[in-house]
Order: sequence, then structure tokens, then C-alpha cells
Amino acid sequence: MRCRSLAMAAALGLALRGTSLAADPRFPDWPCNQIKVPEISVAAVWAGPSIDDVGNAWEENATIRDLVARLAARRTPSMTRRRRLQMS
Repeated sequence: MRCRSLAMAAALGLALRGTSLAADPRFPDWPCNQIKVPEISVAAVWAGPSIDDVGNAWEENATIRDLVARLAARRTPSMTRRRRLQMS
């Protein structure tokens, strides 16, 4: 019985040790075993038409430029942002 408990403790210790070594040492604060991707490409999140030629075209439209500035402000409550989006 004592031998069995010792074997279980050793197996558990090895299993826990393996999970702690799986983390990427370059990112010690990253809690997941998955690889951390510091930057995500547009293609990873956008499946629509190409946006390469869009650039900063939104800045040419005064209404959109003003809306972006107001929505991007951290002091804007989320309900206010929703109302502004619905109005434009």
C-alpha cells in the first residue's frame, strides 16, 4: 500500500512538472499552454474583401472621422457609443 502511494505521488509530480515546462519561457506571464502570438494579422480575423486599398480613407470623411474620435475615447460610456452608432 505504501509503495502504491509513493508511485502515485511520483507520477503526479512528474505530470505537474511536465505542465509547468510546457509554457513558453519567453512569456513568463502567459498562463496558457498554447503558443502566444504577440501580433495577429488581419487575415486571421478578417475573411471579407481585401482592405489593402482602404488605408486611411475614413479620415477623408468628416462625419466618420468625428465618430471614430468620439467612439475611441475611453471616457465614452458603452451606451453612448451604441446610440452614436445607431444615429450615424
